[in-house]
Amino acid sequence: MFLAELRVRVCDVAATAHWYLSSLGLQVDLKQCESKSGAAATVRFRDARSAVVTFLPGRQAASPTRAPTRALQQSRPGFVWIGLANFLDVASSVASLTQRQLSPRLQGQFEDVGFVAHLRDCNGITLELLQTTFQENFLPQPLPSNILRAYPFLGQAKFNISSPEDNLRLYRDLLGMRLLSTQPVPRFGFTLYFLAFCSAQPPQSDPVSLENREWLWQQPFTQVELQHWHTAPSVSTSQADGPSTAQPKPLPTRISLPAEGEQGFASIVLRGPRARLLILRERLTKAGFSVIPSASAAVNTALDEVGADVEFSTKDPDGRVVRFTVAEN
Repeated sequence: MFLAELRVRVCDVAATAHWYLSSLGLQVDLKQCESKSGAAATVRFRDARSAVVTFLPGRQAASPTRAPTRALQQSRPGFVWIGLANFLDVASSVASLTQRQLSPRLQGQFEDVGFVAHLRDCNGITLELLQTTFQENFLPQPLPSNILRAYPFLGQAKFNISSPEDNLRLYRDLLGMRLLSTQPVPRFGFTLYFLAFCSAQPPQSDPVSLENREWLWQQPFTQVELQHWHTAPSVSTSQADGPSTAQPKPLPTRISLPAEGEQGFASIVLRGPRARLLILRERLTKAGFSVIPSASAAVNTALDEVGADVEFSTKDPDGRVVRFTVAEN
């Protein structure tokens, strides 16, 4: 199994394709959607082991007819950002993007997590640029002469979660992803969990180990990054202010996601052998997850021995759609 695709719905697919091509210099393929609902743009990366990012047409969210409820006001978005990895020198990448009249923000070394910068695309979607090393271990190296001064790939698809236990049960225990790194960030009130389908062995068996982090940022596979907010941060998110003397407060755990067909997160796509999909489908059904056959299964002629669809989708504990498709090879 492998994470093959992150799907996001946007207002203007053609404009999005143009932005990723002209502003970042990435490869973008445009094609007609199977549903004939418009074009889809797929951002591909130089390293074929990376998942791709596909932008699909989406409608604008309906305007609320009344003021948002307190629960909605306190919710967190289910989709956080697109994490681009494999940057040898994030500061140089930021300088290059700034010269092109873009507005990246160099955050620098964030705690013991990583050296990062952030940028918003033409849809307002946040992109994280993640350096392969911490600031203290940075060594200047020759860089590509392209726009990003790097050959990035999709390193992480980042999601907010309401319950680590419930989400780890799905992604790790049922689907078989490996929990490669657990990163508590107590000053900011959250913990990060990084999971992936891989056979690579991290330096330390303990996922909390700091030694695993730079190693993870140098791996070529795409990871699912889960962020759980458990208390209010004791420092400002800009790191400009000193620690607060206020007691941390528990945070709401409601996760907000767009309605079907609306702009925003659409799904992640996991791909694997036909036999593996059959096993996962049965395992998820027994575990109480709703399994929905794929509408395209008849086209793909992926049918099991009793004629039911092999390709299917389910939803994770926070409602994100996870699609399962048959690997071509």
